Amino acid sequence: MLAGGVDAAIGGGVVWLVRKQSLGANARATRWAPLLGPTSELLREQLGSPGQRLLGLRTVDRRTGRRVEQWRTLALLGSRLGARLLMRRLTPAPLTPPQESDRREFLDELNAIHERHREDPDALQAERRRLFERQQPVTATLLGAAGPALAAGLLNNLLRRRLAPTTEVRIRRADSQSP
Repeated sequence: MLAGGVDAAIGGGVVWLVRKQSLGANARATRWAPLLGPTSELLREQLGSPGQRLLGLRTVDRRTGRRVEQWRTLALLGSRLGARLLMRRLTPAPLTPPQESDRREFLDELNAIHERHREDPDALQAERRRLFERQQPVTATLLGAAGPALAAGLLNNLLRRRLAPTTEVRIRRADSQSP
């Protein structure tokens, strides 16, 4: 946990420095920001994060006790980046507010219905229902919005457990071992 805290503090410092930079530099940094998450895992598994190095930890394959093979780490990185691209395509676009002219037209028609059927509430209700049915509102479902992210996360988790289950261990130094 302490190694993760050190890494988070370093990441927070980098974010703080980037925010202090000019707007042009900030725009360049945010363009590369989505790659930092998956590639940080690659660096942590293969080279060790700054927090791991400071505390003498190393990420190893749980089954063998050795460093995770590079092809396994690269396969996981590729699946994670592919999942991000797929999520970007499958996630529904955010709803846009109706254009002002469409909205004004709708409100004018609604007012006209109310004027025509001022005395007959049943006819008013029926015509309002027809008007709202013609509008065909676009609704996003929870499964449609969260489904791609959930599926990608489950797939990556399954792939991680099959290809490279990892754990962190303390590095034994040759000079610290006694005979």
